[in-house]
Amino acid sequence: MLVLDTSLIISFFNNSDVFHSQAVEKFKNFEKDKKRLLVTNYVLNEAVTVMLRKANLTKSKELLEFLLEYKNMEIFHIDADGFMEVVKTFKNQKSYLSFTDCSLLWMAKYYGFKIETFDKNLDSELEKLAGRKRSRR
Repeated sequence: MLVLDTSLIISFFNNSDVFHSQAVEKFKNFEKDKKRLLVTNYVLNEAVTVMLRKANLTKSKELLEFLLEYKNMEIFHIDADGFMEVVKTFKNQKSYLSFTDCSLLWMAKYYGFKIETFDKNLDSELEKLAGRKRSRR
């Protein structure tokens, strides 16, 4: 199971993003390898909102449809107990991660999921959690 971060989704959807070509390549590989993908309700919310701010409502709606309809992808809803764990993760952090990024850090720790991200700060925290350098890009 592979969990996608907002940075990867936005890079894939935004042709002018510096990581766009890398994101496109990753999605090609996901499809080729038939990877099961997860997007949390927090990441979905953040991605749709970022696209609305960076582009427009039409692109934001297209992104939403993409996330809801993409084969091999499911939306993971963080429940009330998970929310409280994310709150703890956010309160205990020292690296200025967003609440959404803290939710991904918690998922990596609690479920052992691999997180795909282009976010250097999140990746650094995931490396600390794993106790080793993660392969990126």
